[in-house]
Amino acid sequence: MSGSTGERSFADIITSIRYWVIHSITIPSLFIAGWLFVSTGLAYDVFGSPRPNEYFTENRQAIPLITGRFDSLEQLDEFIRWLAVHGLAVPTVFFLGSISAMQATTQSNPNEQNVELNRTSLYWGLLLIFVLAVLFSNYFFN
Repeated sequence: MSGSTGERSFADIITSIRYWVIHSITIPSLFIAGWLFVSTGLAYDVFGSPRPNEYFTENRQAIPLITGRFDSLEQLDEFIRWLAVHGLAVPTVFFLGSISAMQATTQSNPNEQNVELNRTSLYWGLLLIFVLAVLFSNYFFN
């Protein structure tokens, strides 16, 4: 190791009592919030999906998966391409937005050292974008 960034190691963080005190509250509260979100029916309202007793109404007794009988493969392929484009575009936009926000903010620097963009975060973000581009490349170039 050529140098140290001054950050704590992962093992040091995980074995810290402070970490477990904080996360003993946050992890169960996230679970309870998700459970309440689904059990109260708010998830159905937010995402517009039918409740389990509303899948088959009197007007519609068929499974509403695909609207066309003869172009079902085209509909699925179109959905997969949409998913591929958005699966690559959304992380790219968030990653580029976070980089530009970090570079654009002009805050007074309380440290005496010059603080730059964390290269590790940059490399992980670029690796994520590259992996997503490789995974979805067959949908872009067909």
